Amino acid sequence: MRRVASAFGSIVGVKPPVRTSPSTTREIVLVVAIFCLALVVRIAYHLEYDARYGVDTTRLAQLDSNTFDLGARAIVAGDVFQRNVYYPYHWWNEAVAPRAEWESWYHPPTFHQTPLYLYFVAALYAIAGCVPAIVTWSQAIIGALVAVLVYAIGRRSFGRPVAAIAAIWTALLGSLFFYDVFLLRESLVGFVFLVTAACFDLALRRDARPAWWIATGVALGVAFLAKETALALFAVMLLWPLHPDMRGERYGPRTARLVAGFALALLPFAIRNVAVGAPVLAFSTRGPWEFVNGNASASSGVEWFPEETRRALLDGQAKAIFLRSRGSFSSAAAATLETHAERPLGFLSLQWRKLAAFWNGYEFPNNVDAYVVASRVSLLRWAPGFWPMGALAIVGLALSLRRFRERFVAYGFVTVIVFATVAFYVLARFRVPALPFLSLFAALTLVESWRFAAAKRWGALAATILAASVLSILTRPSRTAPGPSTCAILYAQSLLEEARYPQDLRVDAGVRALVTALPPDRIEALETRAVAALDEARSAAVTDGDAERITSALCCQLGDYWMRRGQFARAEIEFRAALDHARSDDERAVALVDLGNVRFQLGSLDDALRRYDEALALQPRNKAAYYGKGSAYQKLGNLPDAADQLEQAIAVDPAYTDAHAQLGFIYDAMGKSDRALEHLRKGLVHQTNPAVERAIRDLVRKLESK
Repeated sequence: MRRVASAFGSIVGVKPPVRTSPSTTREIVLVVAIFCLALVVRIAYHLEYDARYGVDTTRLAQLDSNTFDLGARAIVAGDVFQRNVYYPYHWWNEAVAPRAEWESWYHPPTFHQTPLYLYFVAALYAIAGCVPAIVTWSQAIIGALVAVLVYAIGRRSFGRPVAAIAAIWTALLGSLFFYDVFLLRESLVGFVFLVTAACFDLALRRDARPAWWIATGVALGVAFLAKETALALFAVMLLWPLHPDMRGERYGPRTARLVAGFALALLPFAIRNVAVGAPVLAFSTRGPWEFVNGNASASSGVEWFPEETRRALLDGQAKAIFLRSRGSFSSAAAATLETHAERPLGFLSLQWRKLAAFWNGYEFPNNVDAYVVASRVSLLRWAPGFWPMGALAIVGLALSLRRFRERFVAYGFVTVIVFATVAFYVLARFRVPALPFLSLFAALTLVESWRFAAAKRWGALAATILAASVLSILTRPSRTAPGPSTCAILYAQSLLEEARYPQDLRVDAGVRALVTALPPDRIEALETRAVAALDEARSAAVTDGDAERITSALCCQLGDYWMRRGQFARAEIEFRAALDHARSDDERAVALVDLGNVRFQLGSLDDALRRYDEALALQPRNKAAYYGKGSAYQKLGNLPDAADQLEQAIAVDPAYTDAHAQLGFIYDAMGKSDRALEHLRKGLVHQTNPAVERAIRDLVRKLESK
């Protein structure tokens, strides 16, 4: 009967069913189990994040999440080709140059960051509405697929035991799934890097079809459009003859297909660049600024303008380099290297410091802080992290050297990701694409240790354990995780920023039109949660090592909250406490300005002026103090002195919208219509207060009609 069925099947074009061996069935079950494990962990993390932390980071104007959200909303609203690219203007931009100068350096309409993630978010928004949750849940599924890909890639080169352990490790790795709940490109970048590695691994077979080389080139192009540093993977792929299966194969045809696939992936975006008038092969503006931040002599090479080096780097070297290079990567790189002219070895020392930071177990924050989120999300707190996986991976890299050619893909991707990260600067986020590959080498260390024990190779086992122990000590987190008070205040600040958005978004009306204000009850709920967190921080500060600094910032935050509620007496208590706990001139100046503002609201104008003067004695370029003095003089009826103080505020920050608006009203009262119009028009730029905007427009129309 089987023969008859087979013959009939061949006649009608239907193949007989393929028998599945028990080993194949077990492997399918294993892969499904790995996927389900990874997905369940991510679902649990999402649910706990929403319940316990629940900050919408797309509404925090200083973060990349906000940039991606606004750009995607613009695409959905009709700007599919991104003719009007949104370039964020963050605090560090403001410290270097005015917005207009930055935008000229970006060479509009060049993409701000490589565009794949932006269009990924926009596509999901177009399908399900502009709701960030659709993106984060999609990233959870992508994260589960990453674990499956780790098994698929590891199975061929490392064997099933290593592949299975690495895949399970990847499924549980908090350093990976942490980013899934944010609109940050790390989840997608890690996935497309793995897809690229999988395609390359399949192409490196003697019987592989030519299409796999084209597919590898396409995947590499997609990876580059996800993250610029993927371009360095080309160097690995051009060395494909090192793989043992490729001995004697012709170099030209395969390499040509690889290049053709890469060009094919970039073609749609190159066409977009031509259509909108951007440089054909320009897909990002970020390179110069990131290279300066990670390589200038004043830089630590770790984090994005960290506090300890911020002033020397931003106010000194970075500003000079940015003004000189004007957006050119080559000029910025040359000027950055020149900062090491007097101490050439200092540059090498900086690179070594960055390399050590890459392998360090500390989760260096950027945009989001894993320790702050973990303070409220228990699953993240107990999930395995980068340490000690990194130490085990280094041992695995050494143990596996004898089979380097067979594991060429994994070695190549790890090397390139480490090199590309160190070449710029180190963040925990930038390690994410390497984590799946490192999990394979870490799992290899465990499996080899077991084999050494089973074979009674005690010397090899002892050497492996010793190496792993020493490296674990050397790579243990170099910093203490933020204490409870620090985590609480950073959490509260995020809630307050979310409540104030879009008021905090200093962009033009066209971008603000993409944003909707929260309903009053939602703002009330956010502020209530924030105050509870701030009170929690105050209690925790008793045992926190940074109690003095945190308490000063904490009191200012509480004072701001009561100011917005109109409870000025309670605000004054908090600002006086902030002044008592301030440890630096900068903190004292902030507290003095806040105290001056609350005294102004209480009608004590002379005392307010005294506080502003005290702040200016500590910070001569404090624009808020000049603005406060101007407002106080205006209240006293002294318009000439009020105008003088506001002019000084604008001299510090020519884009100070509120000062321009206030100065316009004062000049109108003084009968100086031309000067009033000039400042009122500037006061409309980036104006976030609807009532003030209406008042300005009414006065502008009145003055223009004269």
